Amino acid sequence: MDDKDGREVAQMNQLSVTGTLGILLKAKSMGYIPEVKFLIDMLRSEKHFWIDERMYQKALSLAGE
Repeated sequence: MDDKDGREVAQMNQLSVTGTLGILLKAKSMGYIPEVKFLIDMLRSEKHFWIDERMYQKALSLAGE
């Protein structure tokens, strides 16, 4: 499913939205994963996950990486 379409439907139904990066950051903060950089890089290279460079750097900063 396209993330944009899913977000729009969720927002129309007044559901909170958490994207892939948010889930990874939460998983790190809860101790489920040791780092997010490796996973984000893998998503970008192997799964063609597109992310703006500024958002990438922000996610790493929020993760303390």
